[in-house]
Amino acid sequence: MSTDKLIFSEDQGPIYESIENAKEFIKIIAFQLTSNKIIDLLTKRAHEGIKIEVITLPIDSFNKPEKREEIAGFYADLQANNVEVDICNWEVGDASLTDTSQSGQMAEGGGEKWYSMHGKFIVTDQNALLLSANLIDQMQWDVYLTIYNENQRLFLLDDYDRMRQLFILPSKLEKKLQGQLFDRLPADLQQAIQQEWKIVQRKNIKEYPPNLSPPSEITSGLKISPFDGRARDFFSQFINDAKEYIYICSERIYDEESIEILKQKVNTSDVDIRILARPPQSVRQSIQKAKEQVLDLLAFDVNFRSLDNIHAKLWLSENWLMVGSCNITKMNLGFKKAKNFWRGNTETLYFTNDADILAQAKSEFEKLFESSISGISSTADERHGDALFKLYSAKSTKDARRLLSEIILYLQIKSKKNLKQIVKYAIKVAEGMQSAKIEELHVAMAYLLFEIQFKAQTEAELIRAHSDFLGEEKLKDAIMALISSEYCIFADGQLVLNINQLLK
Repeated sequence: MSTDKLIFSEDQGPIYESIENAKEFIKIIAFQLTSNKIIDLLTKRAHEGIKIEVITLPIDSFNKPEKREEIAGFYADLQANNVEVDICNWEVGDASLTDTSQSGQMAEGGGEKWYSMHGKFIVTDQNALLLSANLIDQMQWDVYLTIYNENQRLFLLDDYDRMRQLFILPSKLEKKLQGQLFDRLPADLQQAIQQEWKIVQRKNIKEYPPNLSPPSEITSGLKISPFDGRARDFFSQFINDAKEYIYICSERIYDEESIEILKQKVNTSDVDIRILARPPQSVRQSIQKAKEQVLDLLAFDVNFRSLDNIHAKLWLSENWLMVGSCNITKMNLGFKKAKNFWRGNTETLYFTNDADILAQAKSEFEKLFESSISGISSTADERHGDALFKLYSAKSTKDARRLLSEIILYLQIKSKKNLKQIVKYAIKVAEGMQSAKIEELHVAMAYLLFEIQFKAQTEAELIRAHSDFLGEEKLKDAIMALISSEYCIFADGQLVLNINQLLK
């Protein structure tokens, strides 16, 4: 039986425990390190003779200039107390039109820089801690997987050293540059980085060549994306391989390709899909687009729920658990550029298929999921209900506005589900009529099938109800085609579905 332990927590107890239990060393990869309590604890442990190393982001990765001086003081205090603080200042591309950048001037959700490292884990001489949490004072729901298995702990120690080699150790080819990632780049990229470094002291790789961002499959252990494989490929494989259930935690859900993969999974399987994320209003780039993506998921019967302070990043199926730093967003998962180059954050994704850990994770996820808010409730905007009441000069209570806003979303989801059914009918009749493509006639037939399934109707009733937008001639052609292809029959003067034909 595994002794490893997975929990969801709003406090950072597992971090404190790992730091306090160390007897020789602590090695930390941290996207952010600003927690007074953690900094004090690291300082205390350093005074007790524990060797401590931290890799984190530069001061200007924080979007509040007034906080940068304070954070610089934190780092200086740590270094003065023999804590080795290394700064990963590698960038990956233009930060505009992204949704999580914190650095520089804010523009459309991004900043002027995009620092690549988003990973997070801790290794000590006693255990390893895989986590979604940043080392900050803000309390959020995060996931923590404590690893006591000695072999896995040693592997993670090697992974820490790989991160250090990639981003911190001096280049062997350009001694003034930190990060042996530079040595693995093609000559043209090396030249571009050298030139930019000399002028503005920046290391912006823009995008990774195929040899540094290889296709890969899920195996046990830590994956440093994109160097051990692309996070997006791992996510696709994870979804495709699941047969029973898919549980996902992500701070944000905002990625068109992932939404389509999940919808396709629903279409082709009976997998139970549950997603726990912050409401779409938390997406900085385009709230309306994020809402549409959530409504799409709900229309496809994906069970989407929200917590305002969820920060956990977890994927779980009957096959695999992933705990790490990767949200379901474009930059976290990464995306293809020209010539199979790849752009994306440096993410840490720890995979395990240990049955005991999978069972722990399933139980913990389900408890948190049940305490969360339904997708409609978390997505509804009270202002939409208010606007409709005001249109009729009607006064309303907050509860009434809220409920009307939820009804608006419910009807939108219902409309999307109805359209799904019409598409399925169109595909069915096109195949039945041996057509290589879905044609206008098939769509008209599908629409009538959808209408007739709820209530048998005469031809005159159908023409009267729908000719205003379909046209009488098109309706008559569609009715005739439904009869001749035997998808409908007349009974007592009314058109009704021929279920036997539809089920063929």
